[in-house]
Amino acid sequence: MKKKIVLTILILLVLSICCACVKEPPKEIIEKAINIKIKGADVEKHINKAWVGDGIDYIVLKKIDSGFLEIIKNSSEWSESPSSIVKAILYGGEYQGEWTGGPMLMDDNDKVLIPKIKHAYYYYKNRFEYTDNDDELTELEKKTKNFTVAVYDIDNKKLYYCEFDS
Repeated sequence: MKKKIVLTILILLVLSICCACVKEPPKEIIEKAINIKIKGADVEKHINKAWVGDGIDYIVLKKIDSGFLEIIKNSSEWSESPSSIVKAILYGGEYQGEWTGGPMLMDDNDKVLIPKIKHAYYYYKNRFEYTDNDDELTELEKKTKNFTVAVYDIDNKKLYYCEFDS
């Protein structure tokens, strides 16, 4: 009887570990985050360097159906010009008097993950949950702890997406 119980526990443990390792498809990750259904897209690139909630999940979708552009044009969450925090995150610079030190989203070879795009729409969501202990953080630190940023390249029908967690 003890062997059956131990075996059952081991099987359940292995199954729970396997299920925890299964990730959602990249397109579904983005759809959930931005709350928009994306039609006709292919994954061009997916880099997941997140471990136990910290790190970067970077996805590029291509060949997105033109209906996506119409949806984001009419959304208050998307803008034709990047906000000052989005500029600081994507390309470096200053945000409210603080220097970012350069682009925040780069690959292992120090290449910017989201290029400058001539015709684009921008999305940014701050996901940092504040506590009383966070009063000492600067505005830049509060806006760059946990965030989601996406850039839709209108001319090439590409969506660059990044979730950053620290």
